[in-house]
Amino acid sequence: MIAFREWNSVARRRATRTLTLLCGAGLLLTSCAPASTSNSQAPTGTNGQSAGSAPASRGTKTINMGMQLQEEPVGRGSSTGIINITGPGTTGNSGGTEHRLMFHAGLTIFDDHNVLQPHIAQQVPNLNDGSWKVNDDGTMELTWKLKPNVFWHDGTPLTASDFVFGTTVARDGEFVANPPAVGTRQLSDVLAPDPQTLLVHFATPFVGANLGDNTPALPGHILKETYDRGDKNGLQNSTYWTTDFVGLGPYKVGHWVLGSFLEGMAFDQYFLGRPKIDRVILRYYGDANTMVASLLAGDLDILPAGAQLDTRPLSTIRQSWGTSGGTVLPIPKGTRNFIPQQRDQTQPWVRDPGVRQAIALILDKQLIVDTLQDGATTPAYTSITPAIPAFQRLEQLSPRKWQYDPVQAARLLTDAGWTKGTDGAYRNAAGQQLGFDVTSSGQPKNVQEIEAIAAQYSVFGMQVAPTPYPASASNASEIRMTFKGFLVWPASSFTSALEGFSSSSIGTEQNRYRGSNYGGYSNPEYDRLYGEYAVTLDPQKSQDLVAQMMKVVADDVGAIPLYYVALGVAFRTGLVGPGGAAPDQPANAWNINTWDLQ
Repeated sequence: MIAFREWNSVARRRATRTLTLLCGAGLLLTSCAPASTSNSQAPTGTNGQSAGSAPASRGTKTINMGMQLQEEPVGRGSSTGIINITGPGTTGNSGGTEHRLMFHAGLTIFDDHNVLQPHIAQQVPNLNDGSWKVNDDGTMELTWKLKPNVFWHDGTPLTASDFVFGTTVARDGEFVANPPAVGTRQLSDVLAPDPQTLLVHFATPFVGANLGDNTPALPGHILKETYDRGDKNGLQNSTYWTTDFVGLGPYKVGHWVLGSFLEGMAFDQYFLGRPKIDRVILRYYGDANTMVASLLAGDLDILPAGAQLDTRPLSTIRQSWGTSGGTVLPIPKGTRNFIPQQRDQTQPWVRDPGVRQAIALILDKQLIVDTLQDGATTPAYTSITPAIPAFQRLEQLSPRKWQYDPVQAARLLTDAGWTKGTDGAYRNAAGQQLGFDVTSSGQPKNVQEIEAIAAQYSVFGMQVAPTPYPASASNASEIRMTFKGFLVWPASSFTSALEGFSSSSIGTEQNRYRGSNYGGYSNPEYDRLYGEYAVTLDPQKSQDLVAQMMKVVADDVGAIPLYYVALGVAFRTGLVGPGGAAPDQPANAWNINTWDLQ
């Protein structure tokens, strides 16, 4: 890792653009996972068999998939096991989404173009055919028709009542640790008039009403008796959520060695047809360098988006494979943001917009992209991605982009009463030096990033310190909501990009520090537009509102977007089927039932 003082020197020589990479030449990547060697089983290649795994019969098609150890769904409970019924759809957690799509299924699913498609449902409800009704009083009713012959992994037929039960559990504040997804909170009731029909009611218009994840399914024949007798603690601690999981997905849970691997076995009665690949072995790695090396050695067949590799290791894989070893594809996943803490009104960047603007202008985003992302992505000025219509509408509104301009930054600071002394430091009339902490979780890659950012501000004349917090901190949510200074954190989905600036998403002690608005940003105009967006069903007007919301945030420097984040998928030649993935569902397993080996 490059030393802090070296970054200072690099920043001063910006004009040359000849920067030293932050990792040593022999290091493949700096992982988002803590370094560890918890993977106790040596992986095998395609059609191979590992020690301790279930025996494969002759001719069995098997692939090995690599995942970081932190993504292993070992925690019991509805939000820490194989599925997260409180918000499984647009949480942005690509590792958790890979598991959910392999072992479970919902009413809808996103394809690789981010288009919502029917999954267990026969169709996505819409306003044109009456399956989505908006009444004169603003209430709404959606009718979902289920596909026939959908079965749980134990062979029990799925019924609409399983969605009623799952939604009831997801909305039970005494049972789930996390607040449910926005759509689940918004609905008023869910009914099952017959085994193949689900009626969902909303008290007010809600733009995301037709997301199937609003109404998750749980097997009532397994769990309902325990829930009905009030044994919520027993249900939460049940092994159902892990080793005894029964879902609706293309694969069933097989042999599982915790900290090592999880076997997925093809489900013969899967409603879209039995998967072509018989077994998927998910192998968990505490060290991402080892995971990448295993792929290059042929011991793994695929690293999906859920493996959470960014541009540098993906570039290493691409160079090693050349044109014949395999395929590497980018998976867009929102933006990386530099978020100011705005709860403390005494901070200079909160009480004076000019200081906040200067901080935005000092940051050289291109420098960050060139050094930390190998120039493989682009700087961002908004939290939404160019792939959606609202981005083009935002461009037409001419938002402030706050591109690197140290001269203008110095002028703004002078106007705000901060002057640069002979020692190069900015101080106010009382002699206080301008500065702040830069915070992120303490994985090596994140530490490099906040050190690089802190160095730029220190060179400019601010007292800025990188202050990572432990990635495994039990109070990580609280830390992210109460940090001092600035937080580096992703807006990992379209939903989190919008919620991240809504006053209703500010985390507090009362709501257990849940939400996407980490900086405590509050703007009445944004809240007004967000409220209108939430009840606007016309897609064109909805996109217009998103553009207006993002302009408010950009002009007000509600956050400083750094760059567009791309995960990726890398798979070996011979495996066919993996491709892109939706930004709102950043996981490749959405079509895993169609994958095959050649």
